Amino acid sequence: MAALEVLIRPREVGDPVSPLRWTTASLRDLSRELTDAGHPVGAPVIGGLLRAMGSSL
Repeated sequence: MAALEVLIRPREVGDPVSPLRWTTASLRDLSRELTDAGHPVGAPVIGGLLRAMGSSL
């Protein structure tokens, strides 16, 4: 979860005071980057983690 947050933080957009946040990165890109960093995970899992974090694509 922490590694995912590090990846999406610079790509997160939205109003900072609004609870609605989203990322401009695709699930496939995030999956590939996390796998390259030693955290093998598929795109569907990334989607679930983003929802749990209160973000979406």
